[in-house]
Amino acid sequence: MAATVLIFAPTSSASAGWRRALERAGYTVAEPPGRDQWPADETPAAQPALAVVSVLDKTDRDRIATLKRDRPDAPVLAIVSAGSSVRADALEAGADACLPHDAEPVEIVAAARALERRCGQAERERAQLTEAREANRAKDEFLAAVSHELRAPLNTIAGWAQILMGPMVDSPMTRRGLEAIERSAQAQTRLLTDLVDISRSLTGTLRVERQAVLLGPVLDAAIDSIRPLASAKQIDLIYVPLQAPVPLVADASRLHQVFWKILSNAVKFTPLKGRIGVEAGVAGPNVEVRVVDNGMGIPADFLPYVFERFRAGDNPTTRPQAGLGLGLALVRHLVEMHGGAVTAESTGEGRGAIFTVTLPVDVAGCVEPAVATV
Repeated sequence: MAATVLIFAPTSSASAGWRRALERAGYTVAEPPGRDQWPADETPAAQPALAVVSVLDKTDRDRIATLKRDRPDAPVLAIVSAGSSVRADALEAGADACLPHDAEPVEIVAAARALERRCGQAERERAQLTEAREANRAKDEFLAAVSHELRAPLNTIAGWAQILMGPMVDSPMTRRGLEAIERSAQAQTRLLTDLVDISRSLTGTLRVERQAVLLGPVLDAAIDSIRPLASAKQIDLIYVPLQAPVPLVADASRLHQVFWKILSNAVKFTPLKGRIGVEAGVAGPNVEVRVVDNGMGIPADFLPYVFERFRAGDNPTTRPQAGLGLGLALVRHLVEMHGGAVTAESTGEGRGAIFTVTLPVDVAGCVEPAVATV
């Protein structure tokens, strides 16, 4: 699409020459909507690449100042009448470059292209700066979240260790304390495992050991391991086992990791006495596993980023349910390593979510599938 140039100049043979030269160079030359106005449509596609302003007196200098005030980043090329003071006034008003009125048309085109390149470079630098600031912000939030996630189970372990070393400890309290310590240790183990797996995924060293397995036992094991968490919140976990064997070529332990993370995420964001449904079925050459909950849902503005690393729906230090933004990123990476895909759907906050894992079925059935052990 040709870049647009606005020419603020009285009709003359000179300005007509500028127009012809710019059009031959591939620009679209347009008339300004007003004496010192940019187009009202502020979308990037509707904005001109630059403005060419004829500067003959103070009024024209004020026009440049108005244009730069309204769009500071838009380049303005001033075509000035003879006299160093006019040139100085135009530059002081904000012009990005100046040429004399008797400049050759080829000079006008060259200056326009130079300003367009400079503007493009400035935009890229601003985008890079914004990206760097966003990366720093994400890093700071991630480090704060790691600190929070590590501190919570450590506090539990330390607290129960002090209680168990006290003199008034009976058997039920000892069992309760040991169970709390075990849960906290498991939480830390999962966190550290996720950190290691994310690191390996970034360096390309994360591995899957694929072999012939059946999906049913893998999914059954994931459901069984999540039931205690669902029961603790009185969540109705509805699961209809597969009626026929579905052979896959996959790493059973990694698939268990995928389903457990999706299910634990559903439990985490589903309210007390909520509902989670798990259904699976073959669709053409693939099998689809859907996890549907009636929980908190996913905000529309966050949905496109739900599988990105280090992205959580809210600040983890202020919203206890949020994690580090690692689990779903690992889910996507592991599913894609199996030749599949994972998607997330939600109609908004408070309306639940649907996660769908699609995996290729081993239609050949190759060898007798192993019973998954995870």
